[in-house]
Amino acid sequence: MEPRKKVLLSLGAGVAVTLGLCGLVYSQYANLEKLQGDAERLSAEIDTNRTMLAKSPDLEREVILQRETDEVVRTILPNSKDMPNFTRSLHSFAQEAKVRINSLQEKNATRSAKAAKTDFEKAAYTVQFEGDAFQILSFFNLVESSPRFMSVPSFQLSAAKKRRMSSEGGPQLHAVTLEVETYVYDEKGTPQRVQVDGYERKREALLPDIAKRTSDLVLPKFAYKGARNRRDPWIDPRVMATDVGELVPIPEQLAYVDVLAERTRVAVVSWEEYDMAETLVAQIKVRSELEGHLAAIESEIRRVEQESFLTYEPARRRYLVEVVDEVALIRHRLAETEQKTPSIAHLEQTIQSMEGHLSLDEFVLALQVFEAIKPRLEAVLPGEARIDELVERIRFYERIARTAIKFNQMDLTIGGVGGGEGHYIALINKRSYAVKEMVGPDLQVLEITPEYVEFLFEGVVLRKAIGN
Repeated sequence: MEPRKKVLLSLGAGVAVTLGLCGLVYSQYANLEKLQGDAERLSAEIDTNRTMLAKSPDLEREVILQRETDEVVRTILPNSKDMPNFTRSLHSFAQEAKVRINSLQEKNATRSAKAAKTDFEKAAYTVQFEGDAFQILSFFNLVESSPRFMSVPSFQLSAAKKRRMSSEGGPQLHAVTLEVETYVYDEKGTPQRVQVDGYERKREALLPDIAKRTSDLVLPKFAYKGARNRRDPWIDPRVMATDVGELVPIPEQLAYVDVLAERTRVAVVSWEEYDMAETLVAQIKVRSELEGHLAAIESEIRRVEQESFLTYEPARRRYLVEVVDEVALIRHRLAETEQKTPSIAHLEQTIQSMEGHLSLDEFVLALQVFEAIKPRLEAVLPGEARIDELVERIRFYERIARTAIKFNQMDLTIGGVGGGEGHYIALINKRSYAVKEMVGPDLQVLEITPEYVEFLFEGVVLRKAIGN
């Protein structure tokens, strides 16, 4: 073969190989880009799923709260099928307030595109009626105090003519044109009910939140008490729907709630200190202060409920939220704490503290230590040897403390000791007793020394100094 042909053949082969390699590289590069795109999409899906998982507890909480309060919402905002009852209610209110309805017409309302997407649809009516001033107020009260949500965005009143007042005796009738609005709750579609794992358990944990949301949804009830000798009946003469005696001035009601709310905030701080206490001694000290705060506030709560003098609605709402709800929450948290099984370290610390008080004859303090852990001892299930041993010792120390306190409360006086070594006689309550003699029921002399007399009382050995 000629040299030139060989060169051309070599060059052709090289070009072919090069083109093949280029094609392979391009193909691999395309595959690499595809894999990189798949990896990015997968990473985005992982991030999205992580975000959904992070939101799951909050979503479950909202689902449970919504399900448990749906019935309240249906009471406040019935569906469109209940609208005839709405007009019947207005006629019923008119009959009860003794006003005369001249006209009741539905007001045409156009819905915006945004409103059309919601489950709530406004329904408005125009009511024209006649009545005297206090009949009109009574009708207003019935509308605004209805279990179903109703509002009065506007009204127009035409007072009785002067010539009519002079020609007619008795209450004068005024003409009122009133707008009444409500909302209809019609779900756009029934979504598939989502299964919530452990629904009942989670619902129990959310009972305080369910109660609070229900309380927030339920409309407050008022009672209109009539004329009440007011010169201007258009100043709201309503009070809460309870029988009250002499009304407490509004400034005094507000000042009273201020004081009670501040005392409640102090109790909240005490609870936080109790919850974060690192030692048993600190916990016992704070618990005692906390119980004192709670007892005083709960006494005031009972007084408020008994006397019903918080008639000014803003004062009462603040009292319920900042005092009643907060105290109930603290009590709930204390109950949860008391239901927890104590740890071995906590039991050992309790024993150490009780032993220290007993060694110094501080029996009341030893009993206070026991009372602090007593509710949690009820949660201990027998079966673990070490825990059973510690619980038994704590109860033994408690029995010693109670017996010692009972012993110290006895009318027992040691006037002196006579006799010689090993044959002492003690003068107890002006009578002589030797060792092993019974002073009274369950009270026996065990040892007599020049410094003290030792007794056996209800199975516990106790000493009493001479002269006491």
